[in-house]
Amino acid sequence: MFGQTSVYGCMGPVPKIDRGIMLRESFVDSLVSATADLSRWRLQNGAGSGSFALADNEPDGVGVITTGTSDQNTTTIGLNGEPFQTDPARVIKYATRLKVTTASRGKFFCGLHEDSGLTNGNVLALIASGFNGVGFYQDHATGGTALIKCIVGKASTNITTLSPSTAQTMADATFVDLAFIIYGQSRVEFYVNGTMVGSIVTNIPTATLSSYLQILTQPASSGAAVLSVDGVQIDHPAVTG
Repeated sequence: MFGQTSVYGCMGPVPKIDRGIMLRESFVDSLVSATADLSRWRLQNGAGSGSFALADNEPDGVGVITTGTSDQNTTTIGLNGEPFQTDPARVIKYATRLKVTTASRGKFFCGLHEDSGLTNGNVLALIASGFNGVGFYQDHATGGTALIKCIVGKASTNITTLSPSTAQTMADATFVDLAFIIYGQSRVEFYVNGTMVGSIVTNIPTATLSSYLQILTQPASSGAAVLSVDGVQIDHPAVTG
């Protein structure tokens, strides 16, 4: 009664593709290329000649993003395509583990963002105006300290940033676990090392989004900035209907 009988006499539900997305990126077998659509991740440089490589001395597979050696050099890897989108009936979960070799030199972004409006994958250039996504970034604006901040933006000009109630500071060459959960289009919760540090309930984006990891040399200094990423995980379930 609840299934269909095939010509072979088997009864059961007709197979149906699961339209949800579960991204599990360990960077062990990842394809990263500067040539669009020929790889899983796109390598993009602003000023300077940055690179992506696999670390030789890290367990579990770690991707290393390195900028050029001058101030404001920036290097980004972004997932090809824009497969992620908020929906009132969808809960999206994002998690990553990363470290900056010299926290006072590098400024990073990790999370989801719309492709449109970006120049060479430079999400950090849109933090003050133009940001359309959800994520974490490292801010050097307060006394030069490497503070972690949370950001949500919609339709370019509507942006909400959050400084966790307990300051979260990056330490040199020390991994930190960052995660957020997007509940429909009404709330985003942010977690640092497993502890919720705050939530944002305004300006949640509705555009299609991609996954980005960026490192930029700032404040003014010489030498490359290095971002090491021990994987990215995104759960984006299908919406019934």
